[in-house]
Amino acid sequence: RSGLSSATVALNLMQAISESFERAVLFLAKRERLAALGAFGSAADGRPLAVAVRRLELAPEGALRAGFESSELQSTTFAEAALPAALAEVLGPPVFDQVVVFPVAGVDRVIALVYADNGDLARPIRDVELLEVAAAQVGIAFENELLRRQLSRSGS
Repeated sequence: RSGLSSATVALNLMQAISESFERAVLFLAKRERLAALGAFGSAADGRPLAVAVRRLELAPEGALRAGFESSELQSTTFAEAALPAALAEVLGPPVFDQVVVFPVAGVDRVIALVYADNGDLARPIRDVELLEVAAAQVGIAFENELLRRQLSRSGS
């Protein structure tokens, strides 16, 4: 049941992001690596982005690293984001050259990161502040879930 709560929280975040962005990738932070957990939209080659990033694991670079280390939203161009090559190749640059990285932070660390852009739409990114708040709420929910798991393990 506890895993279901985490999955529901992650899906709710991605649904909120899908209302403002054409594509996004949710990465789970694992020490110094990021593992793609889910995605929506289209990859550069036209495949569903969720399929294209399946099993993708990478070291955070550029805007991903900055978001991971600072726990602050990063908004920049695709080129200035300096994404890891494997991710940049899968994504390809968006038509409107603006990307954001939302850290999903707990109390002590970043738990997940979301990369988002507008893909093939020639429209600026909007609702960034609202989604930043949603990401913060998800961070709290993830952290609560982790604490619940730790408590149940130590209590059994």
